[in-house]
Amino acid sequence: MESILVYFVRGDADLCQYKEQSLAGYHPLFVHQLFPEEVLYGYEDLEVHLVYDVASLHVLLQVRYSRKDSCINGFVDVETRLYEHLPNYVFTNLELFEQEQTRVSFMDKYLSSWQVASQKRYSGAQVYVQNVTDPSAFEIYNIFKLLLLFYIETASYIDCKDDKWDIFVISGFQGEILGFATVYRFTCFDSVEKKWSTRVRIAQFLIFPCFQGKGFGLTLLDAIYSHYLQTGCCFEITVECPCEAFQTLRDVLDTQNCLQLERKLGYLPSVEEIREYWKITRKQAFRCREIIQFSRLENEEQVKAFRLQVKKRLLSEYAEVLETESIVARKESLWRLYKELEETYRKVWKSVVR
Repeated sequence: MESILVYFVRGDADLCQYKEQSLAGYHPLFVHQLFPEEVLYGYEDLEVHLVYDVASLHVLLQVRYSRKDSCINGFVDVETRLYEHLPNYVFTNLELFEQEQTRVSFMDKYLSSWQVASQKRYSGAQVYVQNVTDPSAFEIYNIFKLLLLFYIETASYIDCKDDKWDIFVISGFQGEILGFATVYRFTCFDSVEKKWSTRVRIAQFLIFPCFQGKGFGLTLLDAIYSHYLQTGCCFEITVECPCEAFQTLRDVLDTQNCLQLERKLGYLPSVEEIREYWKITRKQAFRCREIIQFSRLENEEQVKAFRLQVKKRLLSEYAEVLETESIVARKESLWRLYKELEETYRKVWKSVVR
């Protein structure tokens, strides 16, 4: 939606750029959950600015327009609708927002009650975890939850009274929040180990737009893995409806982990060995093993054998759809699926070895 822009500031320099209209703003990718028709009727020259201070965690909302007609068919009051999804206190005055900007950072206010999710640090970033029932975790989720609807197509809010939810935040070296993720813990019976274990599901995962493409997503995901693996009672780590971008991120980390296990064992581990060691799903372990195999194809004979192996799997995976097609159409579909997968594997491997 062109009339809405989201800004992220973390200091005087960013705020100065915002005031000078030179700071990059980001349009929401999805607005259908707030505005089902994805059009705001009744406004002329509408400009909506949502400014998030990712250090002090304050929010500024500025709405400007030259004319508003609330009687027009399909009218939705944009301010009222946004306030339904924003924290209880939101600044509307830029000067007051500026005065409060640098008073208290996330690190100063919450660090003592949050656990470090992983001892690893990349690019100065650190990941922290807290149960969502903790007041500080609830407050942070409440501040940023609207961004989930803006940047995750199928997002829905979690139940912050359910203590099975954990929230992870990734913080930069200045104490600013770069993004966050929510994870749900299920209790399940491990039939192999003959004991009750925990299956975790990554439900929501968001690096704020201005911090994307800098490796923070990989850092956050790796920290989530590390946190649950070190508990010793995690049976499996799953992902709820991953989008294409997140699946690529997941593929990169899981493939790197598979290579790490290969170096430890001295041979390419089996699907079951990967699944057992890293607690990822069998399907994901198979996929990462395939990516490694694809990267090591050396001649046409190996390429052909690999292609037949993958096509056989795809035929089984998409059986319901492919069975309705003619033999010729089925062959074309399998070829298309294989080429798409080949391109995906090539893209993932490029990121793995970068």
